[in-house]
Amino acid sequence: MQQQQTQAACSSGSAGSSSSSSATSTSVMRHHARHAKAKTAPVTTEAGRPPHPNAYQWSRLERLLERLQQEDAGISVRTVKSFMSCQPSCFTGSELCGWLLRNTDAEDAQEACHVASMLAAHGYIIPVEGTALVVRNDSSYYRFQTPCLWPSKSPDRLDNTDYAVYLCKRTLLNKQRLELANYEAENLARLQRLLSHKWEFIYLQAEAEAKVDRKLERLERMVLESQERGFWLLYRPPPGAVVATEVDMRKLCRAKRPKKVATRPATFPIPSGRLSPVEPCEPAAKADKLRQALARR
Repeated sequence: MQQQQTQAACSSGSAGSSSSSSATSTSVMRHHARHAKAKTAPVTTEAGRPPHPNAYQWSRLERLLERLQQEDAGISVRTVKSFMSCQPSCFTGSELCGWLLRNTDAEDAQEACHVASMLAAHGYIIPVEGTALVVRNDSSYYRFQTPCLWPSKSPDRLDNTDYAVYLCKRTLLNKQRLELANYEAENLARLQRLLSHKWEFIYLQAEAEAKVDRKLERLERMVLESQERGFWLLYRPPPGAVVATEVDMRKLCRAKRPKKVATRPATFPIPSGRLSPVEPCEPAAKADKLRQALARR
């Protein structure tokens, strides 16, 4: 009877030890898997996506834009009134190039105009008239883009539904300044065929946004309309336009690729016939080795 109890206790003890050992090994495997996954995980931003290849360039341009928008030391933004029209919150291209020439490291007016065109090409400055995202050193008018429409805060891929709502809203407002260009009318017809299964929703959304826009003041509505138009000029440009937001696929794949971690220490000797770079070799010792090799011959 005592032998049976002893055998049962031993079997239960061995089972407990095996279960505990298996649990320990499972936790260790999970820890190593989590550690390896953390090593190979790609670098992500706060939104949980890999950084954009143009993120560094955008940060530099946004710092310059903050200096431009300062009340004391920035460029003066005003409302320009003429006989038949009124342009709110704008400045001229010559004023922008002059400010950049005085407050940056630009050597001449041509370089200052190039920096201003970089701001316009990335959507931070939009033209009041025309579709070209460049800055000319003359009396043409420009205005700042609202921060919520900066390229650094816009999604990587824009939905065609938003573009269809924007084009449909412009047709509903029935304004001469909002008349669709030829390429925009072609895009609207193509999107209407592509999104025919939810075109009723798109029309209702555009109608609701048009009602909200009609309640705004005239000058405020003009500014919002031009900022929205500048945003879509950047991401849905006219044919033949040079787009600065296009991303090289090789750079994009390289940014999303997980970073590889070295599996061996940096001081590991390289297995080859040559001298390892880890082992320092003085010129005198190298000369002695060459003399010994010649003497053996």
